[in-house]
Amino acid sequence: MPDEVSPEGEVAALTEELDKLIQLTNAGVPGGLDRLRRFLAEHPELPRVVGDFGRHAEDQWLRLVCGGPAAREMVRTNLAALKGELAGPHPTATERLLADLAGLNYLIAHHGAIAEAGQPGSTDRAAYNLKRSESAQRRLVKGLKALAELRAHLRPGLVPTGTVRLHDPDRKMA
Repeated sequence: MPDEVSPEGEVAALTEELDKLIQLTNAGVPGGLDRLRRFLAEHPELPRVVGDFGRHAEDQWLRLVCGGPAAREMVRTNLAALKGELAGPHPTATERLLADLAGLNYLIAHHGAIAEAGQPGSTDRAAYNLKRSESAQRRLVKGLKALAELRAHLRPGLVPTGTVRLHDPDRKMA
């Protein structure tokens, strides 16, 4: 039986290949950009993961908020569940975006509150942390309000949950 490549190994190999193509493209190697485009076309899942700014921002905040990888994973899992609940069962792109932003602001607001509590001797630093926390709280509330308003304007049943096909070119008409 041949050796199977683990999903982690496959991701590592794809990431390594992507890194090489990015280096070639950035170095201005002729054909580098075309090779990168072909690679991304062959692996459409990569731009959604690697090019997801929301995920990058969340990863940076998780590194800042959490001590080690285990704590990061637990908070990431909790945050993903929260964002899933906010987005709902069949979210539109707008609902997904608002849920992601709400999750990020939830993380930032709580980090500010934690940092504020952890700086008892420094009033300047505590004031900065409080201001950052309050700013993130305001953004969180505005995002949740926008999500609620969006849902209030969407009528149930008008947004299809699957693909709608109005014309089937293979179907023969009598």
